[in-house]
Amino acid sequence: MRVPEQVSTHAPALGGRRLMTQRWRDVAFLHWAVDPAAVARFFPPGVRPDLLDGRTYVGLVPFRMIGAGLGGGPAVPWAGTFLETNVRLYSVDDTGRRGIVFLSLDADRAVVVPGARKVFGLPYRWARMGFRDDGDERRYVTRLRWPVQATSRIGIRAGGPADDGP
Repeated sequence: MRVPEQVSTHAPALGGRRLMTQRWRDVAFLHWAVDPAAVARFFPPGVRPDLLDGRTYVGLVPFRMIGAGLGGGPAVPWAGTFLETNVRLYSVDDTGRRGIVFLSLDADRAVVVPGARKVFGLPYRWARMGFRDDGDERRYVTRLRWPVQATSRIGIRAGGPADDGP
């Protein structure tokens, strides 16, 4: 993918206190180009869809969260390791600061959902999830439990052909 010249490839140093420690494993980043007008209503005031060649992207990101802990502290036993899938949009504000707008974050640890919703204000949902590593293929299954019911199945093969969809 082409990176526009005005986009920095280096993130600025983070300020403030650390809220969480976490590691991601077996992560897959799947993205689809969409018309910015089709998703503009999902952005909060003050930000708009970030564009690349006149399009914006919706991302579907499944992964295994490993050893999550609060602040700089140790991992929370049992609850700090779970499966997650998120659906995201990419935003930019008038100063050029880029960010992520999460449409959903699905987790298979019931205790994580209300905690993340209350403490961080994130739209977590409880799901039954599965992950399977078959060598060069990773499979993710998500079945939402609350507040809606839906299912997704994702299969990723290293080096396999990309399917641009319908």
